Amino acid sequence: MAKACKFYGWLWSEVENMNIGIFMRYYDSIEILEAQDLLVQYTLQDWSNLKKEVRQKMHRETHKKAYPKTWKKKKAVTLAELSNIIGK
Repeated sequence: MAKACKFYGWLWSEVENMNIGIFMRYYDSIEILEAQDLLVQYTLQDWSNLKKEVRQKMHRETHKKAYPKTWKKKKAVTLAELSNIIGK
């Protein structure tokens, strides 16, 4: 609770009377919001000091946290599957 109070600037009395479901939605969003903020910071910092592989890994991991609903395990499409998809 302390983390949510600090992050959102809530008073203890506000959280104490809050519905647990609503509180949990706010609490679960903290990591997403922090990751989205990190993505903005990454684009502002000097990327030339980092190796390409390190930049890509940092961005990919942070992007997964920032946009968890878009990062589902996807199977790679083979060339034959792609041609079937395009051919339809």
